[in-house]
Amino acid sequence: MDPKLTRGYLPVVLVLLLGVGFTVTLTWSLLDRESRFQLNQFEKDATLYADAVEKALERRSNVVSDLANYFYLNENLSRKAFSQIAQTYLARDLSIQALEWIPLVRKADRSAFELQAKKDYPNFQFTDKDPQGNIIRAGERDVYFPVYYVEPYLGNESALGYSSIGSSIRNEMINRAIKTASPVASSRVDLLQVPEFQSGLFVFTPVFHNKLTQSLTQLDLGNLKGFTLGVFKLSSITSRALEQQKHLPLNLLLFNSSHASADSFLYGHDSKGRHQFEFESNMLETRSLIYQHDFNLMGRHWQVIIKPEAGKYSALSLNLMFVFMFGLGISIYVAWLVSRVRKKQIAEAELLSQEMTTAQLILNNKDTTLMRQNNALTHLTQSINQFSESLSESLEDITETASVTLNAGSVSAWFFNDDKKIIQCFDYYDLTNKEHLSGFEMHAENYPLFFNAILNGEVIVADDVLKDSRTRELEDDYITRFDTKSLLSVPLRYQGKIVGVVSVSQNKTNRAWSIEEIHFTNSIASFIALAVESVRRHQAELQLKQSSDRLALINAIANGIRSCFSPQSVIRYALKLLFDEFPDYRVSYAKVSKLGVVTVIECLSPSFMKNVKGAKIDLKVVPDFLIRLLKQEPVILSDLLGDARLDNLKDTIIQSNTRALLSYSLSRFHDQVDFLMLESHASHHWGEHEILTIKEVTEYLELALRDARGQEARKRAEKALDSQKAKLEYLVEERTAELRHKSDLEEVVANLSTKFINLPVDEYDEVIYNALQSIGSLCRAERANLNEVKSDELTVIKSHEWLAPGISSSVAKNSEFKLNRLPWIYRRLKKRNIVYFDSPEMMPKSAEKDQSSLTAMGAKSFISIPIVYGLKLCTIFNLSTQNYEAKWTPDEITLLQLVGNMLTNVIQRRRYEEQLKRSENLLRKSNKNLMAIIAP
Repeated sequence: MDPKLTRGYLPVVLVLLLGVGFTVTLTWSLLDRESRFQLNQFEKDATLYADAVEKALERRSNVVSDLANYFYLNENLSRKAFSQIAQTYLARDLSIQALEWIPLVRKADRSAFELQAKKDYPNFQFTDKDPQGNIIRAGERDVYFPVYYVEPYLGNESALGYSSIGSSIRNEMINRAIKTASPVASSRVDLLQVPEFQSGLFVFTPVFHNKLTQSLTQLDLGNLKGFTLGVFKLSSITSRALEQQKHLPLNLLLFNSSHASADSFLYGHDSKGRHQFEFESNMLETRSLIYQHDFNLMGRHWQVIIKPEAGKYSALSLNLMFVFMFGLGISIYVAWLVSRVRKKQIAEAELLSQEMTTAQLILNNKDTTLMRQNNALTHLTQSINQFSESLSESLEDITETASVTLNAGSVSAWFFNDDKKIIQCFDYYDLTNKEHLSGFEMHAENYPLFFNAILNGEVIVADDVLKDSRTRELEDDYITRFDTKSLLSVPLRYQGKIVGVVSVSQNKTNRAWSIEEIHFTNSIASFIALAVESVRRHQAELQLKQSSDRLALINAIANGIRSCFSPQSVIRYALKLLFDEFPDYRVSYAKVSKLGVVTVIECLSPSFMKNVKGAKIDLKVVPDFLIRLLKQEPVILSDLLGDARLDNLKDTIIQSNTRALLSYSLSRFHDQVDFLMLESHASHHWGEHEILTIKEVTEYLELALRDARGQEARKRAEKALDSQKAKLEYLVEERTAELRHKSDLEEVVANLSTKFINLPVDEYDEVIYNALQSIGSLCRAERANLNEVKSDELTVIKSHEWLAPGISSSVAKNSEFKLNRLPWIYRRLKKRNIVYFDSPEMMPKSAEKDQSSLTAMGAKSFISIPIVYGLKLCTIFNLSTQNYEAKWTPDEITLLQLVGNMLTNVIQRRRYEEQLKRSENLLRKSNKNLMAIIAP
């Protein structure tokens, strides 16, 4: 055997023997001391529990006695007062199941008591139970003990009014209370009103009209007023009593007789707080310590038995076992330490060496990682300005560099929209396929936890995306699409606000993200923010230059068009400068009519594009485009052949070699809309500078054209004014002649009116002829006649006619003429409408027969005026020409109607005068004959 090993075992044996001997001695001494201490402690603790239970029962007895005193002091304690008092006790003591007032009611007083109680409880009556246990109305007896008041009422409804003579416990308690004149408790009863099975006690206290020391009998109840009854839950009494004590490992049994047995068992409560309502045979085993406390209360002998919990208050406690085992263990442990100390030192030395080696490897790896990350950041620093013109190129360089540096499956840059409800991927670099993707979108409503985390500035470090609640909700979209297993997402801040997120993904396998990788991703987010700032600064500079160029272009147009005096020259000059600015585009000025036809007014084209000046295009086949132009809305199209709305113009687009179009409209002018166009021969995304340039040129060109058109209009107005002045002078002369003619015609009508007053009958024909001659001459007519209409309104007789020299009559005088020979004219005359036309050709097609007849009669211009007298068509006044066409003004037609009425009145007056004269002659002749008969 190795001497070194032998020397190592000797100290171990010595230490072990000394330790065992000391441990045995110490344990024996402590066992004796502990036995005496545990016995004293048990008796002390059991006394606390027993006294607490006794006092708890005494307090419940006092509750019922106090309630009895209220009835003693108040002759008629009301139900409301009882309820208030009882509710006070119920609120303080949860062990009270119910408090009741049971008055003594004699047979004669039963009706009064029931009537009084029905004021509060309409269905109240004295009740009892039949043999089957059903509640029935109590039968007739000399004395009743009904439950008159009860609190709480809820749950005890069936008890109100109960006055049973069949309940042995109730009757026994009443008799005992009467005999003892003091509170009495019942044996254990089962409480049925509680949700689960429990046992309880009834406590009856008699109430007398006056205090008596002697007891009563049931035969002499004159001094008895009634009973107060308390129903208590034994479990609550005991639990509340023990709750006020320190929790001890004791089991408590409560009996209500001198000897503990199954019949006298009331309640059990173990050290775990569990209730026991049924007696068990092992409850009274005496192999362990036991404490018994007896006392008398409420007419009962009570017995409290307390036993310790198994294993408690035992001398052979765990402490002694622990001391023995601890001493033995210490001895063995010290011996073991002595034997192992050298081996442990060797093992610790070897472990330290391994840890140092591992730490060195980790440091070397970190150095390599940090060097690679530092090189990547240096590269990005040098290239940040290289791609300042394009954010997409900057993002591609940054994401690709980050993905290669981290050896991650992908790195992507995402930006929020304005309301932070959508986040869009601007660049996604896939390291495996070495490709850049973009255009993905995620909506906040679908991924609320992820969005909230990023917007709150949280860095999401998910080694397993399915175990992190913020990334697990991406499973159906992002995770499934790219087979993502681990995700590192860092908020992207720009100007102090969160505008997006940078995400690093590990696909197919899980990955634990290191603190260095998190810091590096934060740096990548900062570089993206710098790229955004660089691109925006470059764009601002470019916009400033473009704005300056546009201003210079507008100034050049403004200076050049001052020498242009016509709208056409203004348009040509503006197009020339615009073409100089954009020599690769066709520049055109066109107009679109309300009918949808576009006409190109002016056009300048590069050599590789066709000049389309004067071309016309019908846009009705592309209504969407036409509506935008007519509404004066800008039209911006990047790919005409790729736009389905323009399919009907595809041939025209191909012929004109146009693939992209940008147009802005001027204001509407003469039911047409003018617009300025830029056209590209290839598909083209119109930039802001191009859009703003053509917009501003269009706005200025509109002002310039308005001014040019104004000057041109002024010249035309001056010329038109001179022409209008000459026309006005002619019209004044013509109107003067018309007024003079009207005045002459009115004078003739006035003279005729004067002549027709008191005109002799024999002069009527001559005056009518003269009137027709005067009117016909003044109205440039060659025929003027007056026709009388017979009663059938179909036949007319020409009674008077004037003919100009050389004109013959078309119808003989006094001859009859049927108006239905001229059917169209006849229909209008029957409707009392004037018939007037400058020539027969002006008559409608439906009047072909009338036209032929009038032409045969030699009539060119013709007017026929129906005259109504006595609601009947009486005469027709006609004027006509044969050799020329004449036009009669509305004023002349009105005067002709007046003349026709005057002539008709003259004819009717002559007719009445002739009838009157014939009547006078007939009357005179009759009188003469009468006188001859009467004379002798």
